[in-house]
Amino acid sequence: MEVYPFDHAQDVLGYSNQARYIYKYTKDINANTVVIEDHYIDKDYLIDYSKFYARSFDTPSTITKRLHFFSENFSTENFREMLVNCDKEQLKALEESYLGFVVVKPIRDVNENPLIGRTLLKPYYSDIEQEYRCFLYKSYPVSLYGIPLNID
Repeated sequence: MEVYPFDHAQDVLGYSNQARYIYKYTKDINANTVVIEDHYIDKDYLIDYSKFYARSFDTPSTITKRLHFFSENFSTENFREMLVNCDKEQLKALEESYLGFVVVKPIRDVNENPLIGRTLLKPYYSDIEQEYRCFLYKSYPVSLYGIPLNID
């Protein structure tokens, strides 16, 4: 687990059209910090792996990366303190600044960019530049090292 300033996310996401869109989108919703789970087991990817990749000659890893985006700025040390101390106020502030996550698969496209997997991100604000947007919402629970988070 590492905590980085938001700009580091582009290097991990890669530079495919999808990755550039996600980077711009998360920037637009005010992402400032990214927490990277380097050793994440994604159930959706495992289904794909078992149906297709497990039968190929050059089998990729079953381990993915998951990037969590936050609007608040904090460091690796701050985050580790939150994990150890379980301070309710700090955890509440962390949950309020949570913007969602992106799974990065260990499979590369023809340009050597990683493929993007399951993505759950906070939607744009409903009133942008005098355009009103209406979104359908569903609440999803997310666990980050045992910290319960929620994304709508």
